[in-house]
Amino acid sequence: MIVRWSLEDLPDTLAEVAIRRPFVIGSERWRKLDVPGSAGWWSEVPSEQAAVPPEADGIVAIGGGSAIDTGKYASAQSGLPVVHVPTTYSGAEWTTFYGIRSPDRRIQGGGAGAIPVAIVYDVDLTLDLPQPESAGTALNALAHCAEALYVESHNSDADVQALRNADWFNDTQIVDLHLLIGLANLTNRFTGEVIFGFDFVSKDALQKRLDFNLETIFSLLRPR
Repeated sequence: MIVRWSLEDLPDTLAEVAIRRPFVIGSERWRKLDVPGSAGWWSEVPSEQAAVPPEADGIVAIGGGSAIDTGKYASAQSGLPVVHVPTTYSGAEWTTFYGIRSPDRRIQGGGAGAIPVAIVYDVDLTLDLPQPESAGTALNALAHCAEALYVESHNSDADVQALRNADWFNDTQIVDLHLLIGLANLTNRFTGEVIFGFDFVSKDALQKRLDFNLETIFSLLRPR
């Protein structure tokens, strides 16, 4: 998996994976972003469909988990590679499976078989996230630390990184697991970089694992 750390790297990344006419999936909020050679834009996110035009030779998915999942669905259905530009800390960009939701967010199903080839992170895209999305997906990042400890393919290096990252949450009091206080801390650039790093370290170390239940771990982390 190719990983880049600035939106400025998107054109070169697309060239590196031989995508010249990307079909872009992302809400209207992200139309301001420059995606070179676009073959079209699908802005209904989430969606039960994403009609990829025949001239497209790849997909770019921009947004949170819903946009990334819609992009993976389109990739699996079309057989085209997908480049992810995540704007939350969900970590969905690292997997090949996806959920399908209707525009009103009702679950319609899911599947696997997406072809993710690259991820372009840019923490500046997260700085104006609403607090619920910041807090919720930051807890996803913390859940990834938990996954790294119990998944069948875990290893000692990943265990060290997972515990170190989890300790960072506690030491900085970025998220209080009981009251979710300190949400304002999620709007600074350094914090965003660190949390993206949690997703990168945990998922990169365990990329081959496919069968985990993130919602189970996430539910354990929700305040009672």
